[in-house]
Amino acid sequence: MGRSVLTLVATVLVSLGLWPAAARGQSVLAAGSDPSVDGTDVAFVTPGFGVAVLLRGGVGWTRFSAHGIAVGGRYVATTDGKFVRVAERDTGREVLALEDTLAAHPAVSDRWLVYRRSGPSTTLVAVPIAGGPARIVAGAGLPASLGRPSLDGSRLVFDVFGRREKRIDEIDLTTGRRSTLRSGRHTFAHPSVRGGRLLWVEYGRRHHSLRLGDLSARGGRVLLRIPTRSQPPPPGRAAVERTLFTTALGDDAAFVTQVRSREGYGTSSRQSILRVPLR
Repeated sequence: MGRSVLTLVATVLVSLGLWPAAARGQSVLAAGSDPSVDGTDVAFVTPGFGVAVLLRGGVGWTRFSAHGIAVGGRYVATTDGKFVRVAERDTGREVLALEDTLAAHPAVSDRWLVYRRSGPSTTLVAVPIAGGPARIVAGAGLPASLGRPSLDGSRLVFDVFGRREKRIDEIDLTTGRRSTLRSGRHTFAHPSVRGGRLLWVEYGRRHHSLRLGDLSARGGRVLLRIPTRSQPPPPGRAAVERTLFTTALGDDAAFVTQVRSREGYGTSSRQSILRVPLR
């Protein structure tokens, strides 16, 4: 493993308070995207490496050759462009492997594996961990699409990005019942669910906000708000746009991917994961 990845892992541990450092409490964890959290375990995808990292409560870490990763219940799930795999976090023993070259963005709990499958249409595929056939539980044809899934037990949440509406839906995988949790004039996206609470990103014209609320209520409090564009830059410097992206909800903190895009001769972007306390 190269020095850059080791530095990235150390930075994450410091920011989580799992590694001693004078600069503890910083909000930026590390370069990366698509966070997933369960207890003190945190997983995410590193940029440009084709590598996913699982941090085990500050006592160790595991590297995966994967472009998607999630933790939940006893398990860790990965996608690598050929297979979707589920393994026990404590032992590494593989309990499930499905061949699907279109699979991405897994979510996992003690009972279910769900992943996003791309193609002419976007679908969410659910597979019982204990055994049973895979089944499509949601789908959207172009120009609509479905976002990254999040699981809490048998409760599945995801965003629906349509031409006229951008909303967050929930499906009970046990009963098949589907309902809409958030919708309105703004764009509601990138949800995560945990213990009856919902975390999501809300896009307005001037600001992006990270919000937390109850599943049963429509509102939510703002944990983080950023302007979509920074103040006009000094002469000779490029403007910077910031976007909030995928999320994860822990017991005492929220995690969100921030994308910073710099305009100029060839737009460049940088992804980082922010940790936001649930004050």
